[in-house]
Amino acid sequence: MARQRRRGLPRRATADGPQPVGLAAAQAGDAAQGSTHPESSADESVVEAVVEHEDTEESSIAGYPTELCVKNTFLQFSPVSDLLEGSRPPLRRSSSAPGRIHAGDPVTEEDTARVSKAVTSLCEDKIWPESVLVQRRLQELFPHISRGRWTLDFVQSACRKAGLQVEWRRPKAGSAFAVLPADMAQYSLVNPRARAPHLQKLRQEVSRMLDGGYDWDEVGHRTTSHYELARLWHNSIPGLKEVKLGDAYQLVHNLVADRKVGYRKVLGSAYLVPFVRSDESARRPTKTCCSAKTCCSAWFVLHANVSKLMATVNRSRGIPLSHFKRCYTRMFRSVLNELDYGCEKLRELLQDPRLYNCVRVKDRGTTECRAYPAPGLVSRKSSGSLLSTMSGLVSRASSGSFSTASGSSGDAGSFGLASSSSDEPWESGRSGSGDAGRSENLQRW
Repeated sequence: MARQRRRGLPRRATADGPQPVGLAAAQAGDAAQGSTHPESSADESVVEAVVEHEDTEESSIAGYPTELCVKNTFLQFSPVSDLLEGSRPPLRRSSSAPGRIHAGDPVTEEDTARVSKAVTSLCEDKIWPESVLVQRRLQELFPHISRGRWTLDFVQSACRKAGLQVEWRRPKAGSAFAVLPADMAQYSLVNPRARAPHLQKLRQEVSRMLDGGYDWDEVGHRTTSHYELARLWHNSIPGLKEVKLGDAYQLVHNLVADRKVGYRKVLGSAYLVPFVRSDESARRPTKTCCSAKTCCSAWFVLHANVSKLMATVNRSRGIPLSHFKRCYTRMFRSVLNELDYGCEKLRELLQDPRLYNCVRVKDRGTTECRAYPAPGLVSRKSSGSLLSTMSGLVSRASSGSFSTASGSSGDAGSFGLASSSSDEPWESGRSGSGDAGRSENLQRW
């Protein structure tokens, strides 16, 4: 028999029927046992109860099994029949919760009809009814209703109550779920990110307009999404008024992929603007080489620099492309223009055939991509380390001959390295010409 001691778990029912709960139950139990205890205060709210569970196949109270349930933030032992029968307790807001948080409103028949109307109107416009678009269409159709009512949970509950199928999306798909109407076959819904052949002429026309200086007030029209920009173009561009809103929505997606439309961050919000005014266009370098002193202007210079950098890289681990920019700038005090485009452009540069004999790039994505020294490249860390140099000195010391700076043999008290086989910074400082080695070290690093 297992005994568990719990606080605040009054016995709700026994074999003799319902018993008083709380302080009254404790006082009644004390009176029956004849025990004398000091009277409890009226504000006492914690009652200790010992709950016994027998190790049987089915524990029962009053002839039916019981379960531990949470009801109105108070743990109680309640019969299963109490869970299945009776009305659901009303939703209550905790006293410690912020004022803006409140219990969700129940879904009414009017709300179900409104959500069904919004989903149908999106399908008629050839727009896939995703959750964020359903929310936006509800705000357009019913502007007198507060925006806070159309939460994702509320829209999902209304869709299920209306008999609409809800399809969950992955977390990074840009939408929590999509709604599938029952009569979906009669609507021609397409993927907005796909290329549409029937929009080829419109895409070329809008592209010429954007190249010619077509612009709009992104802050005033709140073009923070593809849907908002599609709505603006559908009402302002003459050629788009003859097509469905879904075609304009698909056209916006295609122009963003073609780098005709980009994003610009203003006061913490990202707006869709012409690409010439976007943040991505501002970060692009305007010249091939800014200066011959600071930029690599020839392939043979780039080949020499990359070879020298990769000679210091561990052959088995390589170097991530995200660290290549920092290491290259620190070692050569120069900047490659390709580094401004990110890891994708840098990967294309290092995979050029002219750099094949000094670096190899394993293409495993832009974030996990690593560069490795070429098989024929001599690594400075493996061939000319200080440990190998000292091991050579120890072997020569055992034979009794040392190489001095002038090339003659001498005693153990006067010897030095005639020439360092490695060009590591610490080894060049220990060469026979000490001052020259240290000055060369400072110039290189």
